[in-house]
Amino acid sequence: MGTYSHLTTLSKKCGSIYCLGLYEDWILSGTYEQKLLIWDTKTYGNVGALRHPGPIYALAINGQRVYTGCYDHIIYEWDLRMLAYPALVRSYVGHSSTVDALCMVNDRLFSGSADCTIKTWRPVPN
Repeated sequence: MGTYSHLTTLSKKCGSIYCLGLYEDWILSGTYEQKLLIWDTKTYGNVGALRHPGPIYALAINGQRVYTGCYDHIIYEWDLRMLAYPALVRSYVGHSSTVDALCMVNDRLFSGSADCTIKTWRPVPN
C-alpha cells in the first residue's frame, strides 16, 4: 500500500479529539468538550457541531445512524439524515463506567468500557 504524507490539518478550538468516523462526505469527530464536530471531506472545513450530553470517547456509524460512547456510561444513537440538526433517537444503558470503544459489524453494535466488559447489542424487532 505504500506510505502516507501529510495532506492537511483540520482545526477548530474544541479541545481533545478522541474518535473519528466517516459518513458520506463528512468526517465526524468526538471531543472531550462534549461536541460532535462535522467536517467536509472535500473542503476540509468545519460545517457543524452537535452539542453532546457528555465527553465523547468513541463513535461508530451504521447507515444514517451514529452511536457515541460517553463518559456518563451511556451509548447515544443519533439520526444523521439532517446533519444540521441531528436527532437523538435513543440511549443505551448497560455499562458501569466510561464507554471507550464502539464497533459496528452488520447489525450488531459492540461496546467496550472502562468497566472491563464488552457488550453486544442487537436490534429489537418492532
